[in-house]
Amino acid sequence: MQNRTIHYEWRNQPKEAFGYKFKSKCEFRWACYLESLLKLGAIDSWEYEPKKFEFGERWRVRKQYTPDYFIKEDGEEFYQEIKTSMRQVDVLRFRLLKADYPDVKIVLVIFGPEHTRKANQNRLRSNARKYVERIVFANPLLKQFGI
Repeated sequence: MQNRTIHYEWRNQPKEAFGYKFKSKCEFRWACYLESLLKLGAIDSWEYEPKKFEFGERWRVRKQYTPDYFIKEDGEEFYQEIKTSMRQVDVLRFRLLKADYPDVKIVLVIFGPEHTRKANQNRLRSNARKYVERIVFANPLLKQFGI
């Protein structure tokens, strides 16, 4: 069972577009949104997984982290991370990124309802807020653009 692909293990649906191979349908849909913003002139540029951040040997998690998107907007630069649900390791990565790279800005983009009855998800989102610039809920934005 260790040889399962991402598609089977996580039920992701990889897609190719805009010169990138996206790991999931959500990442692809967000890229469509970013491409729409680019065409409207609302952002200057976007890239998919352009940089890996290395964490020191002291951390007991994966030694590197690759945010999903890098955005340039009105002279400001920031990264975006796409999540359908949060795990504790996600919050830990945000915390490590903030500790090791304090000038790096990251925006958490959540595909899912803003309000959830899942206490664990609410707690993880609340903890993540300490380390990210802001949390954006994707579904209303994508709906406005018909994506």
